Amino acid sequence: KDFARGKGESWVLIGPERMDSEKHWKLFKAADIPTKKTLHSSFTDAIRGTQVVQAGNKDACRMLDIGCGDGRISIELEQEEAEHGVQLQIVGVDCNQEAVEVAKQRASASPVKGGSMASFIVGQVATLDITAEQAPFDVVLCQLVVSVVGDLTSRRGLLRACHKHLKPGGVLLVSSSGASEHVNDSYKEQYDKDREVTGEYRTYYSRDADGNVLYETHHFENEELHSLVSEAGFCDIVTHEEEEASSRRPDQKAIFLYTIARKPWASK
Repeated sequence: KDFARGKGESWVLIGPERMDSEKHWKLFKAADIPTKKTLHSSFTDAIRGTQVVQAGNKDACRMLDIGCGDGRISIELEQEEAEHGVQLQIVGVDCNQEAVEVAKQRASASPVKGGSMASFIVGQVATLDITAEQAPFDVVLCQLVVSVVGDLTSRRGLLRACHKHLKPGGVLLVSSSGASEHVNDSYKEQYDKDREVTGEYRTYYSRDADGNVLYETHHFENEELHSLVSEAGFCDIVTHEEEEASSRRPDQKAIFLYTIARKPWASK
């Protein structure tokens, strides 16, 4: 194993053994992809506070859902916002082909009056570029994706892709797993156990009941995530920290971070 010194006390693995996260996510059955089933209230408030909505513009608020999974969040959000008089035009992207097909089926069966305007495509989330066909967007949503997209380079790539696909003044909504050792001792055990392999403290392998690796997860400290979002070119960054049930182990507690940021009007 080859290690390179990172910021603080972290060590980053630069040898060949680091997991290919996207490859693992492609293998999941759509119904088994772990994620939050709902959006944080601050996220829906932010969507309703976008300029296009506040101005009463007849055009729909355009949203990109990066790592959309089976489309549940997108379709339910579209329906909920329609009930509040907000028209959303959502494009969902995921690397999992089966999940995208399920999302398309959800859109076809949507009860939204006039039919759903949501569309879903297969794409690589960390290197996404659909600017020519679809962008720019008023809102970009990343529901827990930044925690599981892979190493630091992949996290940076994801946030840069978010920035690239937003209009100036557009809103970024990022939920992520937070550092949880102070609310759940089992997380500290996992952080310590996998650090030698992953190369980062608080980066560990989520495993099934038989110990098989499912995917790699990174738990962020608030300041760490803030720094990455800022580095990607965003401003007005606000994070809400919540203690909630773990996504995969609902009987255990975990910390989640809900970050809202804006692409500057004079974009970098």
